This record gives sequence, structure tokens and C-alpha cells, in this order.
Amino acid sequence: MTCSMPTRRFPHAERPIRCSMLGHMAPLVLVLLCACTALASLPKSPEAGRVVTQAAPHALAAASEGLAVPNPVEVTELGTAPANTDAPTTDPAAPSSPAERRSRWVVVLDAGHGGDDAGESGPAGTLEKNVTLSVAAKAVALLEGSCQVAMTRTEDKTLGAAARATAANNARGSVFVSIHLGASASPTANGIEVFVPSDTITAPSGRSVPAASAREGADASKGLARQLAKALVQSTSATSRGVHTVACRVFQGLNMPGVLVEVGFISNATEEALLADEAYQGKIATGIASGILAFLATGD
Repeated sequence: MTCSMPTRRFPHAERPIRCSMLGHMAPLVLVLLCACTALASLPKSPEAGRVVTQAAPHALAAASEGLAVPNPVEVTELGTAPANTDAPTTDPAAPSSPAERRSRWVVVLDAGHGGDDAGESGPAGTLEKNVTLSVAAKAVALLEGSCQVAMTRTEDKTLGAAARATAANNARGSVFVSIHLGASASPTANGIEVFVPSDTITAPSGRSVPAASAREGADASKGLARQLAKALVQSTSATSRGVHTVACRVFQGLNMPGVLVEVGFISNATEEALLADEAYQGKIATGIASGILAFLATGD
């Protein structure tokens, strides 16, 4: 943000000074020359007139209503003087290292279901909404310090699909990952499955996004899905069920690469026991965090 400050100007003489007057005005001319030299020597700040927002660790640069942000945003004002036009054109705020670039990434983690919507339940009574929230919180702890992170919910509350996508957009997220569990009529179904939006993306208003933009967003989501599937299989040794395209409400109106990942089948008694285990949840969180960072680092 650039602060507009009034520019001070020195009045110029409307008429030239006659040569015959120079002898009488020599002292005055000397004083004016000294004053101008002093003004020209004053230091100018290249940061003057800019206001920079800096997010605290894993906080968001633009917090939005309905989005859980662990820490507040800190605002630092760097000056109110006019900017130095002689300064280099390179933006001093541009990230200069991989670590600084990572600190500007905004990861939005969405713990599926919640509140009145329990999601699926397992043979032993494990609820999907509890597992997804626990896994998301563990992933936040792993991502902390590497990038900015937010959760669409940090407690057991009801949250609609549209509210989740809107919160992620308002937070200017770099990626969106919605965490869920799978369920099947077959008690032996197992493994990890990742879903991405189709090439046709529809905004909440019902307006279709241009095909080129939709395709670009879908391709980016597929890259994120591939990294997540690979990392999750490595961290959990679970079976990969692949990456699939689906028309899911949580993708509707999303302005960033987004995926929905089912990290296991709660309908499978053996897998339900794993999903309810804190240590195994930690392995899932490790895979999610690793996959996200790998995608953000490479873009594929």
C-alpha cells in the first residue's frame, strides 16, 4: 500500500534576476546555494511511503471471516515520506531465498464434516469428523514454520461446502486440501484415494469459468494430487487407489489448486482401527504435509 503524501515545492522566481542586481544579492545567493546543497544531502529511504503486512508464523496475510487463524497479523509501517525515485526498480519486498518464498505460501487445510454432520462411521463407532480434525491439526503442526497455514475449522462445528471454499478464497490460499475418509459397501475396500475437480469449474453464482482457466486450475490440482498420493503411500504404506476427477461441491468457486483426499476406509474394520490411532494419524499428517510442500516447491 502506498501512502499519498503532499509534495512540498519551492516557489520559482517569476522573473530573471538582472545582472546589475547580482552584486547586491551575492550574499543571498550564497545562502540559498548552501541551503539547497543541505537539502540534497538528506538521506532518502527507498521504503518510504509503503506499508507492509507481515504474517506471524502460520498466520494468514489476509484473515477472513469463518477461517481459523492461529495468530494475528502484524502490521509494520516503514515510513511516511515520499518514495525515493532514484532507488533500484527491484522490489525490496520480493522473496530472495527459498525459505522466504515458502513463508509466503498459504496452505488451507479443510477437516471434512463436523458438528451436525458426522460424516461416515466405522464398525467400532469411529466418526469421520473426529479423525479428519485430528489429522488436519497434526498436519498444521508439521507445516508450521515452513509456510502460512489455516484450517477451515478447529473445532467440532457445522460448516457448509460453500463456506469452506469462500474462506479459502478470502484467505488467498495457495492450495486447498480437504481431508476425508472413504466408505464402501465392501468391508475389504481399503487404501488412499485423491479426487480433483473436473476441467469445467462453476462459480457459486452458476457462471462457468472459461475453459482455458478451468483446465489450468484442474491441471494444477492434478499435480498437487499426485504429490499427495505419492507422499501418503510412502508415509503410511497404505494402498494407492489413484487420482480421480469428480464434481464435488467443495471445489465449486475455488480459486486455487484444490484436492479432496480420502486417507483410508472407515468401513474397513482393520483400517478403522488404524485411522483411530494417534500414531497412524501422525503418519497421515506427515504424508499430507510432505506432499503439499513438494508441490509448492516444484509446481507439479
